[in-house]
Amino acid sequence: MKKQSCKFEEDYFEQYFKDEITEFSERGFKRMHNWFRGIFKAINGIYNIKNGKGKKAIEFGCALGAASRILSDFGYEVTATDVSTYAVKKAKKFSPHIKFITQDIQHPKTKEKFDLAIAFDVIEHLEQPERAINNMFNLVKSGGVVICSTPNDYKYAHEIPSHINVKSPQNWKKIFKNAGFNKVETHQRTFIPFLYRLYWGLNFALPFGINFEPVCSPVFIIAEKSEEKINR
Repeated sequence: MKKQSCKFEEDYFEQYFKDEITEFSERGFKRMHNWFRGIFKAINGIYNIKNGKGKKAIEFGCALGAASRILSDFGYEVTATDVSTYAVKKAKKFSPHIKFITQDIQHPKTKEKFDLAIAFDVIEHLEQPERAINNMFNLVKSGGVVICSTPNDYKYAHEIPSHINVKSPQNWKKIFKNAGFNKVETHQRTFIPFLYRLYWGLNFALPFGINFEPVCSPVFIIAEKSEEKINR
């Protein structure tokens, strides 16, 4: 049976998201902030995005907005977006200084240009990921970068109902290249789950992926847009 896209509203966040990740609360926000501090530490070991002063960043699929808060702490002017009106309404309360927008990256509303775009655990949920990646290409400035995370092409990743486009790193790399990005790298890292709930520093990355469901082994896609590239 063909999988159907999920409606990411209250039912999703108060059921699957709450059971598998965390709840929409101050405690949940702190947990996700701990998680993303570890994620950004791993990314900065691959590609330096810490210096955001004078730069603009956009996040797609922000959920609680914890990753956007960290980008703001790095100095970026941040726009946080999610397809869910429920998530955006809740996330605004945790980070009132950040601009939040309800939008679908497959059909973006914003006309701004950004130095950095991030989408963590988003593209595998999309019916038209190629369209979304083309849109991200057009939304970043020349010389800008898009950073996404997504699960590897493992059996258990396909079994999650909302995962309708799980692909191999090689296939994702091809899609990003076809969108116009001149340099695309994929890096897989492994994080031990749950320890981050105690302290962010316990969310450290092993420099390889593990095909084992109880751990988290995202593939990071880092796509740079050449300053010579012209928007499509």
